[in-house]
Amino acid sequence: MTSELRDDPRRPAGPRPSTSRSGSSHAGAPVLDADALAQLESVASAAHLDGVFEDVVELFLEESEESVTSLVIAHDNGDADGLITAARALRHAATRVGARTLATTCGRFEASLPHHANSIAPTPTRADEKTPPAAHHRDDDDPGEVDPTPIAVATLRITGMTHEVRAALIDVLRRRRA
Repeated sequence: MTSELRDDPRRPAGPRPSTSRSGSSHAGAPVLDADALAQLESVASAAHLDGVFEDVVELFLEESEESVTSLVIAHDNGDADGLITAARALRHAATRVGARTLATTCGRFEASLPHHANSIAPTPTRADEKTPPAAHHRDDDDPGEVDPTPIAVATLRITGMTHEVRAALIDVLRRRRA
């Protein structure tokens, strides 16, 4: 199901930008909230602020790249404070562009981190390094192989969701410029 921005009489006629590249994000929720995007566009238009919508989207593209990089580095280093900071920055950026599912996921992740602070450990870089205490061993033939921790799973999920939002916003910009 592809969501579209609601009709706005001030908006030029033509194809409306899709709010999702692949239709929807996790659990069927839209990647972008069409109403939030329409409101952002409407406010910018009403205030005669040409290019503000594009600037907000471009800012998200920059900030989200930095936040995802910080999130991954913080996870790899076992840095709980870094995870919280990166998740918070990404949550705020996602909220500005109507990526509510991503913002909610980041908020829940951020809120859960203080409860998991003792289980966050640096990710081993070689098989012969000691496995972090937060990792769960699999019961198969390779006792050195580890199941991902809940923190690792959440970090990967947020990274993937961010890439979906980025792709959807790039599509929105392309369609607006066409």
